Amino acid sequence: MIGTILAWEIKNDKQTSYFNEIGKISYNEFLKRGIIMRPLGNVMYLVPPYCITSEELDLVYKNILEVMDYL
Repeated sequence: MIGTILAWEIKNDKQTSYFNEIGKISYNEFLKRGIIMRPLGNVMYLVPPYCITSEELDLVYKNILEVMDYL
């Protein structure tokens, strides 16, 4: 595996901004699941380490979908 990066914007009723509250909310939800995600307002970034396994990455992706459904 060479590496990966994933970034996406969480749409809500607020303006796209570094200070959008949805970043804090989603960050805390990911943290509860043991996933460290980097929020920049309502834009989320995932930069997993090179040593992550395919199974671990699948688990992260599954949790991303679950958190997005939760929000």
